[in-house]
Amino acid sequence: MQPVKINIVQPLTTAELFFVQKSAELLHKETIDTYRLRLNNPRTVLQELIQVTSLIESKSLREEYGKVLADEALEIVRKEEILNFSTITKNHILKILAEKNSKDIFYAANILVFENRDYAEKLFAKIGDEISRINGLGAFSPAEFDLLNKLIGYFYIELKAKGYSKAYLNNFVRTIFTLSKNPLPDFSSALAAIKTLINRQKEKFTVYLAFKVPIQAANQLQIASTGFLRIPYADLQQEAAQINNTFKNFVTKNNKYHYYKMEVDALDFHSAAYLVKRKMQTGLDLIFMGHSSQMIKVFTSCFIVGSVNPKKGNRYNLEYQLDGYFASDQTLYLQFLDKVKDLENKQVDEISKRKINAALRYLRLGTESEELENKLLNYWIAIEYLFSAVEADQDKVKRLREYYKKIHSVSYASKLFKYTHEAINSLGLIGNLTLYNATDYSYIIQPQTLAELNGTANTNPLIAYRVYTLSQRFADINSIKSEFSRHQNNVERNIVRIYRTRNEIVHTASYENNILDITAHVRYYLTFIINGFIDFVMSNPIDVNKDGKISIDDYFSVLAVQLDSLLLDDVLDINKLLKFKNPVEYLT
Repeated sequence: MQPVKINIVQPLTTAELFFVQKSAELLHKETIDTYRLRLNNPRTVLQELIQVTSLIESKSLREEYGKVLADEALEIVRKEEILNFSTITKNHILKILAEKNSKDIFYAANILVFENRDYAEKLFAKIGDEISRINGLGAFSPAEFDLLNKLIGYFYIELKAKGYSKAYLNNFVRTIFTLSKNPLPDFSSALAAIKTLINRQKEKFTVYLAFKVPIQAANQLQIASTGFLRIPYADLQQEAAQINNTFKNFVTKNNKYHYYKMEVDALDFHSAAYLVKRKMQTGLDLIFMGHSSQMIKVFTSCFIVGSVNPKKGNRYNLEYQLDGYFASDQTLYLQFLDKVKDLENKQVDEISKRKINAALRYLRLGTESEELENKLLNYWIAIEYLFSAVEADQDKVKRLREYYKKIHSVSYASKLFKYTHEAINSLGLIGNLTLYNATDYSYIIQPQTLAELNGTANTNPLIAYRVYTLSQRFADINSIKSEFSRHQNNVERNIVRIYRTRNEIVHTASYENNILDITAHVRYYLTFIINGFIDFVMSNPIDVNKDGKISIDDYFSVLAVQLDSLLLDDVLDINKLLKFKNPVEYLT
């Protein structure tokens, strides 16, 4: 959560400012996963169910995947208030989801998705109603923001499902509220601009791609994918000169490349680049079959020109950008190298060393892979191997599901509180908080802190609301147990989704619409385990089976026992949870 400088003429109300701050946090790629835009809203989870149950009915997927997703949908739809339940009542769809019959779910979900084609419009209208309602309340009351908080996320998920990229949505919202050279007069004008996204028609984009081709293969290079057109360099120079100087300079600087162009219909530049990269995959596979020894490479940048305003054509990254904060501090990296070397000097068993080395290798291979499928598969190979057991008959994926949700939960509270503490720092609120403590984050949910942050809500409503929600989720032993149960369910469901996506790629050559986000998730899970095991070995190793060696299974067992012990503690509170630190992110 970073400060958001508002560039609107009329001052914003607390509810309006909350909308802006929440939007910025949801859409920013470096927001932690807990507060980033989620994969699904009620309508999109039904769309995912349609895809999954269709594959189940065709015998391409096991029924287990549909059952896990049906449970997730049941939880989301049960709390839903905006969907139109016309042909199928809400109670009926809840009954169908609970019974988990894939054929019934397929038909019911199709009906609901069809009858809610205007879901984005309804969400937008309800957001406006909620802002107006809160504006009329007077004094700030964080509990009144619960519905607005949920609706904002659902709305952007729906826009993303329409075909917008998250990068574009982030840029669009920030431009309207913070970066515009000609500030809008009021919040209503800004909201009206966002409303135009709902029914915007797709635009035709021309995407220019550059290939580095050896001389001996230059005259033979053909891209088989439909729609790609080879463009001679002289013709490209003329086209670039007619667009803008940025394109002209791009072509001049990269004059050693062979160029192709392709037209696609998309809602934004980033989505256009993504679509073209997907479309050219088959063609690239054929090229490398015929010219594998000649090292043909695709330039990492492309140039995209839109039909609506060609003069705004610009250079875009052709590489996939995964969400998440990726630490690149040289000091941390050197610490990591030292600790990996130290593993050789510690009493770590050989199997665990091999697992860590293999995980690092597949992490590198995944990061270097050009295609999302290869990224995901490499990351999955690594994390599955880490959770494999010496006994071959033990199910690796079952171990992963059972252990990972517990390992991640141990430091879950520390992760949330550290993020909130850092937000308080970045927002310049230290001087407002009497109980502020640089190392003990329990001050965050003290009643005095809540009261003092409520006093700053006219400028920082999101952090005031965030601290309120943390105080509710970690208030006492019952709320803590409920929060950990919810978190573990979410983690396990996501692991099943990742594994299902892996199987779809391997067995049906298809993939999830959310594969970009899913790939970011498995990469995070992998680096979390690598970092966690290294911290365990270096700081507090426990040889569980007393074989004289520290193993990765020791790490899994100790963390699982720690969580189980915490949840059975009759006097569990936030102070005990915060003793378990989040693994240092040596690599991400």
